[in-house]
Amino acid sequence: MTYNHHSHDRSLSMTAISAASRVAIVIIATVGLAPAAFAGQTCAGLKQAINSDGAYLYHYSDRRQPELDLYIRYVSSDSKCDPGEELQSRLVPNLENCYVPTCVLGPGEDDR
Repeated sequence: MTYNHHSHDRSLSMTAISAASRVAIVIIATVGLAPAAFAGQTCAGLKQAINSDGAYLYHYSDRRQPELDLYIRYVSSDSKCDPGEELQSRLVPNLENCYVPTCVLGPGEDDR
């Protein structure tokens, strides 16, 4: 029996492309649920966007690695949190003295 490594490599490549496509679709779908920007990029504008939509996916760049894109999901109430999460106000990166609620793991939830 001969082994056709080209066919196997192509199969692995197609599997990797398929998996990457599914991840990209999930990311696009998730980001698509949140508005692209909020009014004036101010704390008041962010809070208004959260209250009107129930949640907002905030995009910012890492201070140490500006090429790294980061996201935080801010929410209007604990009903937007997953089981095991609780609502906490957190300082919004790049908005001075702006605290907004987000879902975080509750006590003991990260020990699983």
